[in-house]
Amino acid sequence: MIKSQTKVCGTLYTTYISYKKVVFYKIVAKISSLQSYFLHTISFYHMSYIVVDVEADGELIGKHSMVCFGAVLVNNALDTTFYGETKPLTEHYQPQALAISGFSREQHLNFGEPKEVMQNFYDWILQHSKNKPTFISDNPAFDWQWINYYFHYFLGKNPFGFSARRIGDLYCGLVKDATKNNEWKKKYRKTTHDHNPVNDAKGNAEALLAFQKELGLVIDFK
Repeated sequence: MIKSQTKVCGTLYTTYISYKKVVFYKIVAKISSLQSYFLHTISFYHMSYIVVDVEADGELIGKHSMVCFGAVLVNNALDTTFYGETKPLTEHYQPQALAISGFSREQHLNFGEPKEVMQNFYDWILQHSKNKPTFISDNPAFDWQWINYYFHYFLGKNPFGFSARRIGDLYCGLVKDATKNNEWKKKYRKTTHDHNPVNDAKGNAEALLAFQKELGLVIDFK
């Protein structure tokens, strides 16, 4: 009888120990999962935001061409910039569109080879980005499509991925009014918007910094 009880107690003890081990390993797995989630979240909030502005000689990608573009890494200094000029891809262009850039057709024809310019921009992005670089502009429906096309056409890849952020939408969300899409441009830009793409991108970046400091936008520009 005593042996039988001892055997039962031994079995119960073994079962208990096995149960504790299972619970322990589940806790370890949960902690590991939370750690991965935490690290992923930290990475998300430490993305690099790059404001981009594009000037083009027309409205149809593939028929018309990008003239020049500028980019600004968003941080408090706004002193990390990129400027690129690309020669035409085709003979087609709209004089009125090209005129906005401030360049003549003759000047445009003597700009840099697009593949080399886009490679330089790609390298600049990787050099100055922490984690995933995020494309942001006042009109990504225009700016992003040109940059995306040129990256894929000449390099076969786009470091910004397949999405972009729109400054006007961020502002509308902050003020809770979808009709205020353009209000931020006059209120928060400091640098003159003169169609020099670096200046235009810098003015937009200044607005983003103001959104953070004055309107409470939760975003990390470090």
